[in-house]
Amino acid sequence: MSQLTPTDVPLDAILLDPNNFRFHGEGEQRTVAERRFREPKVQEAALSRLKQDGLSELKQSFIANGFVPVERIVVRPWKDAGEDSVYVVVEGNRRTATLKWLKADNDAGIDLPEQLVDVLDSIPVIVMDGDDEEAYLAIMGIRHVGGVKEWGGFQAARLVYELRHNHELSAQDVGSRLGLSAVEVNRRYRAFQAMEQMRASEEYSDYVSNELYPLFHEALVSPKIRAWLAWSDETWSFENEDLRESFYSLLSPYADTKGKSREPKITSYLEIREIKNVLDDEEAVTSLLDIDKPFSDAIAMIKAADAGRNWMSKVTAALTALDHIGIRESRQLEASQKAKLQDLADLIEELLSVGEADGKDAATE
Repeated sequence: MSQLTPTDVPLDAILLDPNNFRFHGEGEQRTVAERRFREPKVQEAALSRLKQDGLSELKQSFIANGFVPVERIVVRPWKDAGEDSVYVVVEGNRRTATLKWLKADNDAGIDLPEQLVDVLDSIPVIVMDGDDEEAYLAIMGIRHVGGVKEWGGFQAARLVYELRHNHELSAQDVGSRLGLSAVEVNRRYRAFQAMEQMRASEEYSDYVSNELYPLFHEALVSPKIRAWLAWSDETWSFENEDLRESFYSLLSPYADTKGKSREPKITSYLEIREIKNVLDDEEAVTSLLDIDKPFSDAIAMIKAADAGRNWMSKVTAALTALDHIGIRESRQLEASQKAKLQDLADLIEELLSVGEADGKDAATE
């Protein structure tokens, strides 16, 4: 069980976490060994990455309002500190990075408000002392899975994966720690596992990025798409190899018949949602899986099929509307309106004549 101790710690004694969950999904993110956390280049790289995560706004807020520790930064002892008192950020990497950025400005001679300079010497923190990694992960999850500064979908799903897979927690246990329902935990777990399966694909692994997470999430929310791709909750994988690879091809850049590089056929979760309707029509599915045909072709087939199936209800509605036209209104019809009615009459006559001809042919056979 981790002990939580509020205290003040010098900013220089706090290390940014180079394995921050925010960094996961940035291409092939490799884990930095704990013993190297204190190396200047490792800390510089972590600070640089965090600066790209909207720290300019937070920096200006600190300058204008000061550092208000409504919630203390959470740290843990650095495992390789030896006799030194050095800590690693568990929760609050963005705030810590902003303070380090401001301290660098102050050391370079840039004037900062006095009350902010005073804070740079000693930061209010909570020290988590213990080896309960689940507690560390849960604190990050509570803050960032639906919390104050939400992670992206991929990072949140990775946390769910670590709690379920590495710590062997049930969906209910993970949900209680992160404030999610068991159903939502399973959705995120499925999507992460599906992305990892694509990452293992010899042909498509290079195209896996955290931007694909919403597409996998949407696909695996749908029972119809899960069934189509033979998803199994026992193996947490797609078990139809051919369709699985075809699905990956829809999400990946490709070269057309002329050798020209093309964007992926499917690029949004809304298009994934449309696949549910495409699966009802065999020809539309064939069009969907033809990488050289646009996704819109499959959708057009579905809409055409729907129009064909629904023609009788539309005719009934039209008859009802025409039946409500009074004598006076019919005498005041404009030429364009009369032309439309004549077109309708001609079309009806043509359809009826075709039907009668087919009936006579059938009778003589």
